[in-house]
Amino acid sequence: MCRGEGDYLDKYLKNLKLVLCVLEAFLAIPVIGWMVVWNTGLPILVMLVLHSVTLIISLKLEGKKIGNITGIIASLLAIFPFIGWAMHVTTAIILFKDIRGSSNKQVAVNRV
Repeated sequence: MCRGEGDYLDKYLKNLKLVLCVLEAFLAIPVIGWMVVWNTGLPILVMLVLHSVTLIISLKLEGKKIGNITGIIASLLAIFPFIGWAMHVTTAIILFKDIRGSSNKQVAVNRV
């Protein structure tokens, strides 16, 4: 893998995690998230695929994986109202901390 390709994948991974964080937070809104999940079910499948793709990229870049693993579990447990809600909230928080941590790490590397 070229040096430029790794940098590109890092930015892509961070942006993908940001999108997933926003979507997880949206699905954690009690009434709206419940209506989206129960009316179509498609957003949960999309989230499952996106978390899986992001997990594969994280494995390749040796990045943090816990947010995506939690997201996969949240997607699988979304059919249970209160458990799904708690998992979406937890996943959004973990992804947010992961995004903040990676940006702080990048700033520290740039300063050196």
